[in-house]
Amino acid sequence: MEDLRNALITLSSSNNLAASGGDYVAYVDTYINVARAIDLYLAIENAYTKWPGHSGNSSMLLNQSQKQQLMESFIDEIDSFYDNKVHKNHFLGINEDEVEPGNRPLKGHVVSGFGVLAIQDAAGWGLVDQRFSMARSRASTISTNDRINYWKYQSDNGKRQWAEGPYYFAFALKNIVPFWHAVRANNLLGPVSDPFTNSWFLNPVEWLADITTPDGLTPPIDDSNKEQIDAATMLR
Repeated sequence: MEDLRNALITLSSSNNLAASGGDYVAYVDTYINVARAIDLYLAIENAYTKWPGHSGNSSMLLNQSQKQQLMESFIDEIDSFYDNKVHKNHFLGINEDEVEPGNRPLKGHVVSGFGVLAIQDAAGWGLVDQRFSMARSRASTISTNDRINYWKYQSDNGKRQWAEGPYYFAFALKNIVPFWHAVRANNLLGPVSDPFTNSWFLNPVEWLADITTPDGLTPPIDDSNKEQIDAATMLR
């Protein structure tokens, strides 16, 4: 617990959570992992403060100032990533995530939505609902604008396919599956039909499972490499 606390204090004082000069995927992986670390800490904090043996000794926990600094630092990072990587201006007022209806903006929106789910005590930041709702929409089928609704566009509205091929679909699932687990756990599906029980999500996932090689790898077809499908264990 002390190691986790100290790591979070170090993170909150960092000017850049992702490696300097990190590429898009490095940012995605970093912010997903930081959000998980924050969520783990908050769960332990909640359990610790409700433990019958807890006598007010909070030396193992972040104080309110440290917690606030951590949340605000993470918000700044997520905000900067969204503005400068995901939704930055491409040309003549058209943004990057409107130009490319593929895995790159899908992963960016999902990590933004996943990140804000971990935020607590974020006074003054009014974009939590907006960022989350946008991620939920872009990763499902509830939008009518196919091009900016990446899941709908890539799967042709929930068919057994992925436009960018099996390798990139498995690559996207690494972030999409944890996102939907978190959304379901927090009862935040809203207008979205439960992905883990509905065909719009299961059709392309089952398609990927059906075409994997006997040793559980993505087939080397359609701009694809043979890679382990990391998300498979999370779908059980």
